[in-house]
Amino acid sequence: MDTTHRTIHKSLRVSLKGQNVTIPSMYEVFPEWKPQIHPQWVVDKRTAKGLKAADFAVFAAVWNPKCSFEVLCTAAKYYAWYFVYDDIFDCGTLKYNKSAAIEYRDASLQYFKFFLCGEGSPPDLSSFDTELRNGLHCWDEVGTHICQVNSKESRQVLCDEMLRYVGSLDNVDSIFEIYETPSPEQYWERREATAAVHCVSATIPFVYGIDVTKEQMEAQAMKDLWRHTSFFVHISNDMFSFRKEVNDDQIENLIPVLMMNENVTCNEAMQKGYALLQEEAAGFYDAKKRLIADAKDEDKNVSEAFIEGCLNIAMGLAHWSYCGHRYFKPWERDSQDVIHFTVGPPPAPPVSAVCTSSESESFLGKFPIWDMCLNLVHFSPLIIWTVGAIAPRFTKLASVSA
Repeated sequence: MDTTHRTIHKSLRVSLKGQNVTIPSMYEVFPEWKPQIHPQWVVDKRTAKGLKAADFAVFAAVWNPKCSFEVLCTAAKYYAWYFVYDDIFDCGTLKYNKSAAIEYRDASLQYFKFFLCGEGSPPDLSSFDTELRNGLHCWDEVGTHICQVNSKESRQVLCDEMLRYVGSLDNVDSIFEIYETPSPEQYWERREATAAVHCVSATIPFVYGIDVTKEQMEAQAMKDLWRHTSFFVHISNDMFSFRKEVNDDQIENLIPVLMMNENVTCNEAMQKGYALLQEEAAGFYDAKKRLIADAKDEDKNVSEAFIEGCLNIAMGLAHWSYCGHRYFKPWERDSQDVIHFTVGPPPAPPVSAVCTSSESESFLGKFPIWDMCLNLVHFSPLIIWTVGAIAPRFTKLASVSA
């Protein structure tokens, strides 16, 4: 983004600092949903320490509460990969390098076509630096497992969504190069692809051990279920990640878009976001009802898997956001799961919350994957903790950095 575009919303960026905001409880939107944690998500005491510090694997364990441990591991790696890869564009090497972003995006498209569907040849990544090479290679093990388990038709569903996601990625805040003030509709058109929610949903056949056909995926009720799940995740993630993105000098987020379009305060925009969440939940229930009613006998297991999986994805991500420290600190969340914060750097922890232990440094230093993480991207300590914690189980992934 050039200097003009970077400064055009300076007044908005400045005005955000210091505003007080409240995020109502996400759990109230789907009150019947309760987190079910995979019983094997913590495998030993040493791993448990890392997972407790990050709370990252909560999403994988909630999203996949009934799958095998091997599938759980792959799902956790896939979710970690998404943050690693996405941060390369948002706050890593490609943040403001448009030509390099296009080149890397094209190589990524070639990579997923070859890996998931056997189309073409693998891309030559030798011209990219370590961060960018690892950004793709750390998905190798995920793709290998998926290809071993799912039919080509199911892999094609995932491939289509991966290509849509990767093809939409651009430099941070690039939508403001096209629209000085994008409308909510223009924002959603871009956000639906860049958030990769459909990519996660497309792994439900892998997680639940089913195969899907093109006909099943094209049923209108199924499409609506996916769409409402996707928008629920977009909205909730934008609400949770808003402060972090503002601190990273990003305003490509639903909250600033609503503020600019409706001339409202930050907190008013947040409440409007919550109202949109409620609308998407109502749409989800309607799509669920139609999907069950329309399902033929041979479709019932697919319908049931996608209903359960989509709900776990929508609420699992919200649950992880509450449990982890990527967006908020524990003392900013009250007993009713309402979050209160001031836009700007998170406040210092109370004295009782300060940890002076050096265990994390010595723990991570034991694993070669730590070096890969440092070279991969300047992402949250949350993700560094996660990959370090699961490294003993994922030796193939660690070898990528060798």
